Amino acid sequence: MIIFIFGDSITEGLWDSKGGWADRLKAYVQAEEVKSGIKNYHEVYNLGIDGNMTKDIVKRFEVETQARLWPEEDYAFIFATGTNDTLHRKKDELVSTPEQYQAELHKLTELTKRHSPRILFIDLLPVDESRTNPIESSSSGKCYTNDRIKLFNQTLYAHCDANSLTCVKVSDEYLKKGYKGLLTDGIHPNDTGHELIFNLKL
Repeated sequence: MIIFIFGDSITEGLWDSKGGWADRLKAYVQAEEVKSGIKNYHEVYNLGIDGNMTKDIVKRFEVETQARLWPEEDYAFIFATGTNDTLHRKKDELVSTPEQYQAELHKLTELTKRHSPRILFIDLLPVDESRTNPIESSSSGKCYTNDRIKLFNQTLYAHCDANSLTCVKVSDEYLKKGYKGLLTDGIHPNDTGHELIFNLKL
């Protein structure tokens, strides 16, 4: 089975010393494959790109997927997207809306179903607003807030429910653990935060 993981900088692995939860999952899958004597072919592709919004993943999905298809293989797709869709500078300067997000989730799901029914979404993580409202490193007033994240998560949950898709609510685990201590810069997980996601084994 080939597992495709699409997402943004959190999926890409910023700022984890071991490459992030997706790379940890890839290493785990490959280690298990070696232990089994390579009886079955399993591969994991980390296709996270810093700054990607859901519309960006929709645009590149088919090219990225087609380049990695193997005849007669099974496929599974994991999506962790939406955090950058919540970005805003002022109340009237939004990069996306829940309605746009829902439409892009629908497009992404329809594209994915052409290749596999195995589709899994990961919800959006909470942020430390003392560091993201606005972002400490931003000179243009970029903001991430938990109110916006909750709104987009509700949209994601509704989409998954309506389409009988699995959504892993990693945010619940973060909240249980006191999420601020799991973040490096208020938005990206640290080593412990990435390890927590990986340990869910999705």
